[in-house]
Amino acid sequence: MTQDKVNHLAQTATQGRLLSRPTQPVGTPLLGLQPLELDTKRDGFLYVPKNYQPSQPAPLVLMLHGAGGNAHGGLAPFLNFADASGIVLA
Repeated sequence: MTQDKVNHLAQTATQGRLLSRPTQPVGTPLLGLQPLELDTKRDGFLYVPKNYQPSQPAPLVLMLHGAGGNAHGGLAPFLNFADASGIVLA
């Protein structure tokens, strides 16, 4: 990577700009609660509502659990709301 590219990335990051853009999903989505498989001891989850339609944009809510909590406990109270509202939870 060139120094110009590194400088551009650093400047973009400080401006809060995303470097990736949404695209149309490919394949068949897995609905429901899915582990992200980022770690074997503590992992995050993605919840895709049962009424998700790949042809329609869906809002994404990023949930952060408190200290001592876990991803499942942080998402569990909101699963029915996500289904009713068509919101994807992470």
